[in-house]
Amino acid sequence: MSNARWGNGTLRGGGIQKIYGGGPSMKSYKKKVDYRLGYCLILCLATIATILIIYGLFFLSGYQELTTYVNGTIDYLQGQESISTTADYSTSTELPSSTTITLTEVESMESTEIEEVSNETMVLLEAATSTMMPTETSAMEATTTTAAFVDPNLLTVAELTSIYDNLNSSYITVWNLAAMNIIILILLIPFTCYFHQRSPTNKIAKLLYRIALFIALLFLVGQLIFLISPLFVSAYSFPGIVDRLFVTGKPQDPLLLADMESSYACNFDYHELLVQYRLQDPCIPKIKNSLFPAYTVIMLIVIDLIPFAFLIYTYAWDACIKDAGIVREARYRVEVNNQRRPQTREQILTKTLGREIVTTTASAANHHGTGNAQLV
Repeated sequence: MSNARWGNGTLRGGGIQKIYGGGPSMKSYKKKVDYRLGYCLILCLATIATILIIYGLFFLSGYQELTTYVNGTIDYLQGQESISTTADYSTSTELPSSTTITLTEVESMESTEIEEVSNETMVLLEAATSTMMPTETSAMEATTTTAAFVDPNLLTVAELTSIYDNLNSSYITVWNLAAMNIIILILLIPFTCYFHQRSPTNKIAKLLYRIALFIALLFLVGQLIFLISPLFVSAYSFPGIVDRLFVTGKPQDPLLLADMESSYACNFDYHELLVQYRLQDPCIPKIKNSLFPAYTVIMLIVIDLIPFAFLIYTYAWDACIKDAGIVREARYRVEVNNQRRPQTREQILTKTLGREIVTTTASAANHHGTGNAQLV
């Protein structure tokens, strides 16, 4: 045996090698999910709740100012409609008096002229009938002419009400989702700690833990629906709503605009040169930045999908990824390097001291050789 191995080098080659292969095992898959999914869910829920709270507080100022402006514009339009309705009613009430005066004058005519007046009245009625009942072509022309004068930039009460509902639903959704994430997080943390502290063979702990995981995953599915609609749809439409209210929409109450300028410390009527020197700030960019951004909703959707991606990746790793040629070779190299690397403290000290001894011996030999050369 002493002749078979000699020297002080490390033994390499031969031995048992691990063979990578085989299909996925559901038992090992469940074990990995039990030990890893809980931490993944806790991190995702905590991240989503933090982002929603931060942007909810940031969104609060823009929501309050914009809803105040929308409600003020609705009151302004309703006041104008009530004034126009009152004017039309007063005009219509004045018409019967003139008609009564005309009938009184007709009744006061002499009896000898009744027949002539009746004939003239018949002629006038026929002419009035032809005038009051126009043909189909003339009616279409009148409708087209009237429609041409409708201003497309004019804001309506129905449109402003829809904008208010959009803002209100988004704001409520943000805070409801934040509260639900905190509640699920508070419920999930004790079950996760209980499962990891207890023995994995405890069936009651495992059952309660898996029920908590299922509830958390079910909540993430429902949260994804609310993140897409109404939150993402509303956040994507907020810039257009701001342009509609303050750029193209009419009417714009000067008092309400002054309140917006005072709240945001900006100017709707600004000069480009003053903006370049930072003496004025445009209001439109500030108002848009105060609302919930669409890219934040996209980030929340991605974080919401991470646990499901983790489940898919964990199964795919055992099914096909780890048996791929490149991955198998990389894993083998890592395992070989780990075997060559000293693991215990004694091995590390032995290897370090051995290197120092070899280095000292080599330097001494070189010094001794140099001294002999000088003597020669």
